Amino acid sequence: MKYGALAKPDGRIKIRWKTRRRDKLEWLTFHWTESGVSVATASPRRSGFGTELIELRVPYELKGEGQLSLVPGGMRCEITFPMAPARSILATDSATDGPR
Repeated sequence: MKYGALAKPDGRIKIRWKTRRRDKLEWLTFHWTESGVSVATASPRRSGFGTELIELRVPYELKGEGQLSLVPGGMRCEITFPMAPARSILATDSATDGPR
């Protein structure tokens, strides 16, 4: 909220999602578009926590795809992942971790 569309009076956010079959599974695609924000696209972009979550953790944790792109007037994000049950790598349930 500090730098994005929610911090600007004229900023807008458009959110949409869809599901589709892919590789015999149902996949969710989530689109987030911000507009009304001035973006410096000429300079190199610093990778922050949000970028890491979208571009690195989504593929690793959810076996999906995440892409963040800066565009004139805002930002676009697309996250796609299979809707399949899986154990989180962040789980700390000691009952399933085995003996210590």
